[in-house]
Amino acid sequence: MKKAASIISIIFHPFAITPLVFMILCFDEKSLFKHLNTLAVALTFSTFIPFITFIFLKKVKLISDYNISRKEERIKPLLISSFYFLLGFLLLLYSNSKAIIQGLMFCYCLNTIFTAIITKFWKISLHAISIAGPLTALWINGLNYPITMLLIIIVVCLSRFILGAHTLPQVIAGASFAFILTYFELQILFI
Repeated sequence: MKKAASIISIIFHPFAITPLVFMILCFDEKSLFKHLNTLAVALTFSTFIPFITFIFLKKVKLISDYNISRKEERIKPLLISSFYFLLGFLLLLYSNSKAIIQGLMFCYCLNTIFTAIITKFWKISLHAISIAGPLTALWINGLNYPITMLLIIIVVCLSRFILGAHTLPQVIAGASFAFILTYFELQILFI
């Protein structure tokens, strides 16, 4: 059971989900040139730069693992990532990218700041946040598979619980937090 949970946690790691969701959203772009520019900006600031930063932070021993399992190690990487997401959002806004893509990058920025604040007091599930938020954006964008999406969220949350990475309240709070914030941020500010 733990082996399956570990595989699920790896497959649905935030660094794997983020680029996949941006790729799905970018396929709606009309112009190939705009599609490639939008995708390049989204992937650079949501995945590549944060990933390189995480490798650096691990190398200099500011984080002990790539899941940033220790609560006290999470705040700095979260705030640094928020800054990257903000830069990505501003570039997407400047290039007049599709609203849902701008909105998702904005959600990554704001939700990550809120996550850092929560993390100061409590270890909320980053896996749950990073699966529920992007799936909410896909749902808002018209990818309407609510049962499949809910099952994915449940499986990811249960895998984090089975691995002992989080309690049930931490994964439920993470998924709920991401769904609610992403939904309202996108609906009010971008859609």
